[in-house]
Amino acid sequence: VALIPGSRAAEIEKVFPLLVESFVALSKQFPHQLKAVVPVAPTVSADRLSTIVDSVLNEQGATQLRRCIALEREESLREVVSNVDYAWVCSGTAALEVAFLQVPMSVVYRMNWFSYAIAKRLVRLPHISLVNLCALREIVPEFVQDTATVANLVQHAELLLNSPEAARNMKLDLAQLQQMFPQDSAAQAANQISSLFFDLPRESERRFHYKANHDLLLAEREWSLSR
Repeated sequence: VALIPGSRAAEIEKVFPLLVESFVALSKQFPHQLKAVVPVAPTVSADRLSTIVDSVLNEQGATQLRRCIALEREESLREVVSNVDYAWVCSGTAALEVAFLQVPMSVVYRMNWFSYAIAKRLVRLPHISLVNLCALREIVPEFVQDTATVANLVQHAELLLNSPEAARNMKLDLAQLQQMFPQDSAAQAANQISSLFFDLPRESERRFHYKANHDLLLAEREWSLSR
């Protein structure tokens, strides 16, 4: 099982303890069968993640599970997640990356209650995850704020892990989503940005678009979007 906590400090503090607690609860349903992997983004403190893991396990009386949770600092998200059976993913670009790997998953998000109250009144979207927004329908469940509970996360993970048919159906849906992103799509986007580069009025905007172009080309190489 992959626990993907996001890349921002606020997300990690709100989401990661929930993911670790959910792993503890799920392990009770699959005694001695589960291991967890946690991809550590370059912008994230591995020490902070380790501290959260230890704290939650202590609170849950499950320190014996520490050896079952591996923080992966060196490998990319793709390398870490490619062999897992299920993933809990903090809403963001990581969800789309996991979807491209056709890994059964659910999307999780929590934020400050005041920020959430404002966002709920301002944002009028049927979904929050890039997976469902791109698909124009719900492929993966979204557990947000009050619905982001251990019970809900464990229930869905248990369903997918116990049902090869349910897992296969989600993989088929994710495969269809991937087909929406054609070969060379990253290169095409980078070329469009490059074509606008010298038309930008300010040097700061040029620097921004250069960075975006650079990131897209890196993504192209990592995900083999061109051949």
